[in-house]
Amino acid sequence: MKRAVTCVYTLLDKLCFVLIAAGFSAIVLILGVQIVLRMVLKAPTMWAEEVCRYLFIWLLFLGGAVAFSRGGHLIVDVLFIKLPKKIQLILTFAYYLVIAGFSCYLAYSGLLYALSQWNRPMYTVSWISLGVVDLCVPVGAVITILYIIRELGRMVVQKERYLETRGGALG
Repeated sequence: MKRAVTCVYTLLDKLCFVLIAAGFSAIVLILGVQIVLRMVLKAPTMWAEEVCRYLFIWLLFLGGAVAFSRGGHLIVDVLFIKLPKKIQLILTFAYYLVIAGFSCYLAYSGLLYALSQWNRPMYTVSWISLGVVDLCVPVGAVITILYIIRELGRMVVQKERYLETRGGALG
């Protein structure tokens, strides 16, 4: 069972990294072509800026989930590290529960919003639905929830050692 769970999270990590790399590559490529078309050929495209903006939004949600999984978000832990380890563990657990609750709300409301936008096309690329663009919110939230579940599982198994393996305060 543990091996299967590890395999699923490894696959999720790789999928997120591939999507992030592909998204950044697409942005660089699209903007590069846009610059050449605009400056050299004097024939700019209408869709490049909008597509890059929406790709970037997807990257923010995917990258935020990955950063969370690696403890990469900025925290101020001046007081936290002075607390006893048991209190740190309880606060970390509460922190994960709050983030999980907020992520559940984001997943639910984001899905409702994406579904409400499903029949609206992007302005410059009419064959892409705004609902597809808006799916970044529930997708990013669900991935964050999956990473929180992994961290809560590690916390239950490792107890006070968890804080040492994460490098201190939540990170």
